Amino acid sequence: MVYVYEEALIAYQHNERNYKSTEGLIKVKRSYNLFKQAVKVADQCGADYVSYIQAQFYWFDKWFKRAPKAWELAGKTTKFPAPNRYLEYLKIKSSSHVPEKVQSISRRASISPQKLDKINEVRLAELQRSWGIDEEEAFIRFARPGIGYFDAAWLRKHPTYRRLRQEQKL
Repeated sequence: MVYVYEEALIAYQHNERNYKSTEGLIKVKRSYNLFKQAVKVADQCGADYVSYIQAQFYWFDKWFKRAPKAWELAGKTTKFPAPNRYLEYLKIKSSSHVPEKVQSISRRASISPQKLDKINEVRLAELQRSWGIDEEEAFIRFARPGIGYFDAAWLRKHPTYRRLRQEQKL
């Protein structure tokens, strides 16, 4: 989910040079919990992460002319909670035109496998460095289903992740 959010921000802003990286988001426990909550809400809605993020961007663009902040992705206590935003977005998407700013999110979310592998490697190294843990502990903490820090295909290829799955530590 962090990766999809980051790509959506880049697409929304239409310019990577003006984009402020969200790599710092995974360093802070509060941000980790925010994304974990957003993943739970998306899973409860039965949403794929790209559609869920598109829905949040659609509404925040419509209301505030800006991208949603990380803490706004899973808001359930607002007047229009995140699950309702997603469901309403699906209705709008099937019946009318979705703005180009929001449509571009799904196009930008497709990325080459090599670049995705590099992003996952950097993310793993950043988690290890910022939390002071080794690779195995990083996978145990951050590669569980539903957390969404790493691409599933990359995880299945990674030898440490496969070993931990075989040992049933994940």
